[in-house]
Amino acid sequence: MKISTMVSQLSVSASLLLFLNACAPQTPVAKAKATAIPVPQSTPRPQVQTTTALPQPTEAIVNPTPAPVTFDPRNPDWDLRYQELYQEFAEKFTPPTPGDTVTVTLLNGRSINATLLQVNENDLALDMANGVITYNLESLSPESAATFFRSAYAEKQARAQGSLEFRRWEVESKIGFIPTTPPPPTVTDQEINVALGGVPSTGNTSTPRSGPPVNEGPYDQVTQVVDYIRKNAALPNSLRIKNWGKVEPHKSGYKVRVQYSLESAGGFGLSHEDMMFFMTANGRVYRKAAVK
Repeated sequence: MKISTMVSQLSVSASLLLFLNACAPQTPVAKAKATAIPVPQSTPRPQVQTTTALPQPTEAIVNPTPAPVTFDPRNPDWDLRYQELYQEFAEKFTPPTPGDTVTVTLLNGRSINATLLQVNENDLALDMANGVITYNLESLSPESAATFFRSAYAEKQARAQGSLEFRRWEVESKIGFIPTTPPPPTVTDQEINVALGGVPSTGNTSTPRSGPPVNEGPYDQVTQVVDYIRKNAALPNSLRIKNWGKVEPHKSGYKVRVQYSLESAGGFGLSHEDMMFFMTANGRVYRKAAVK
């Protein structure tokens, strides 16, 4: 009896306990926190050992030699033409022989007769009665310098030839004819003189005319003065006489006024002169002075 009563009581207690547990508030179960796993920003690449290829021997590249630049008359480069002419005339120059009796004209117009001892690149030595005297290229007249020095000769001839060719080119361009090759450097002084519009040559100017000066020909020219101007000009064949005055007595000699023009030493531009030339009784010019 007692045992069944106790069992009944336990059953009631158990049922009550289960009921109370079911009605009691539930305690939330804490959730497990997720732990971040660090991820590397970059993954180091494995080192790969490379092999450098050895350069293979190659054949040397040989550049072809450029063709020399030559003057083209259809598209002229006059500086180039001057260089060509200078070289051509320099190769043709023949200097006087030491031991010869020569005449040297200085820049001031003074002439010296002496025996040539030696000619160097820029000076010459003369054996004179009072000893040996040396003159520099720059102290000589252009004509004398061109006689004794290769550089002066080549420059003088190249300038004259170049001026002639330029004027021919100007004329031929106007009429529509352009040569395919430049003319050879074989023109005479007379051709150059006429082409440049200068005074025609009156003969061999290396031997001055002696005798009283007189006005000659239709233009009243005075031969001794023409020879003097040409002899002392950088480009003698560029001489152009504008006007001759009358020969007049002066002291024991003569004088004459001349208006003329000459090309500059570089071959470009003209100098216009108005000069009075003074001469001795036999016509030798010893001085000139600008007319004011």
